[in-house]
Amino acid sequence: LKRLHHIAGDRPLVISEFGLDSHRHGLTRQAEVLGWAMEISRHEETAGLTVFAWSDRWWNAGAEVHDWDFGLIDRAGKDKPALATCAAPRAAPAAPCASFSVIICTRNGRARLGKCLDAVMAIAGGGFETLVVDDGSDDGTADFVAANFPWVRLLRLPPGGLSAARNAGAAASTGAILAFTDDDCEPDREWLVRLRRVFADGRFAAAGGPNLPPPPRSWREAVVAAAPGAPSHVMLDDEEAEHLPGCNLAVAKTAFEAIGGFDPEFHTAGDDVDFCWRLRAAGYRLGFAPGAFVWHWRRPYLRAFLRQQRGYGRAERLLIAKHPGEFSPAGGARWQGFVYGGGPVRVMANSIIYHGPMGAAGYQAVTNRMLPLRGLDPRFDRWFVRSALRLVVWLAPRLRAWARCGTVWPGMDHDPTEVRQSSRDPQHPQAPRNADGQRQTAAPVHEFVIGGSAGVSRADLLRRLLAARWHAGGATDAWDVERRGTRVLLATELGDDGCPHILVRVWGDREPVERALHAMINQGTD
Repeated sequence: LKRLHHIAGDRPLVISEFGLDSHRHGLTRQAEVLGWAMEISRHEETAGLTVFAWSDRWWNAGAEVHDWDFGLIDRAGKDKPALATCAAPRAAPAAPCASFSVIICTRNGRARLGKCLDAVMAIAGGGFETLVVDDGSDDGTADFVAANFPWVRLLRLPPGGLSAARNAGAAASTGAILAFTDDDCEPDREWLVRLRRVFADGRFAAAGGPNLPPPPRSWREAVVAAAPGAPSHVMLDDEEAEHLPGCNLAVAKTAFEAIGGFDPEFHTAGDDVDFCWRLRAAGYRLGFAPGAFVWHWRRPYLRAFLRQQRGYGRAERLLIAKHPGEFSPAGGARWQGFVYGGGPVRVMANSIIYHGPMGAAGYQAVTNRMLPLRGLDPRFDRWFVRSALRLVVWLAPRLRAWARCGTVWPGMDHDPTEVRQSSRDPQHPQAPRNADGQRQTAAPVHEFVIGGSAGVSRADLLRRLLAARWHAGGATDAWDVERRGTRVLLATELGDDGCPHILVRVWGDREPVERALHAMINQGTD
């Protein structure tokens, strides 16, 4: 479920079918399994679970199936114990394990702060205080908060920048955990409930979740929501993050103070990247809660969005100066993890559905070479909107690169994820060297099917290829084995005839690979 959350992107995750056959496992076991399945689906923050099935009466090809009892009621319509388990009321949220301080920093945010505070007031679970730090506003923001939200602790500061405002809020807080969000965000009502679960076992000193754009109200907002460049989380695995955006970032106050808080040098952006890197360098870990999301309003106008991208570029210039080893020569951050841009990870022609070295890991994964992005809202899918989106996609990284390094040369304007993703392509100049010390050069890609494998499995073929002095592809999912510049990926498909077929993708010369595989299959099984 943790993995599926990342594959689903912004879309709600629903388990579409789950059940157990009481004919083989018994009524008690069926009820027990459905009980923990529902509990896990709630705990892991899915949007729901569909139980298979309602009744034991089931037909296939016009005939009733008599030896298959997945129902919550039996063939006579009588309730089975599993029905009572599924109908049991949901358990109440656990009591707060630690006090939170919700900290919102704003400057001239009167027009958007009201909705943010309304959402905070509706947060479930209790056990938190709310602080608004006014960073020198001149639009009456502080007076607006004082008059309309008396339950909020208000700090008025002279203009000092976002990092200084966050540090001031942390210093004035009383909670054991500091939860930061922005004035253009609206936290979900279970935001803190979900974050508390990450902190509960003590493994993580910081936690956060997704920041999702609300449904756009205009075609301009639709373009901004679909454009790259929004704050994104970076995941090392399904649970641990490398970076969490500051609009949805909670951290233990002890860890915050141990690293000295945010760096005041960062006035508008970049502070969260620097903060997360310093947390990890100090030995702290960052957890991820997929259900702890905030609605994050993007910039309402294209000009404001592009101005924001220039600001991100200036912040990256500061980050490069402070953390030069974390950036490539092209100016992109060298993330160890994967950047999630919000779009669902789709199975495409170049997707791989095996995980781990040579696909041998216990769980499947879907890997694309392109960073998944949110799609354009269908309500605004018009030719001129698509044209505006293409223009923004082309222009935004160039403005960002200009602010970062003073050039818009194509080699210097990569999104931080593009270098990492494209380097997985064997034809990319940054592709790793193969086991023989040769850099992988441009090579043709061939795909073919070997039918009737005579009981020889994919694992058998991989073992035989290794015995024939092929080398494992390492931790990458892009290929299984390689030798002298040729790379091979194998997969298994069950054909319509019920027999397994071996699917083969070859980077390089097809003929010797195909000949070798046929010879190995003709050897039969050991």
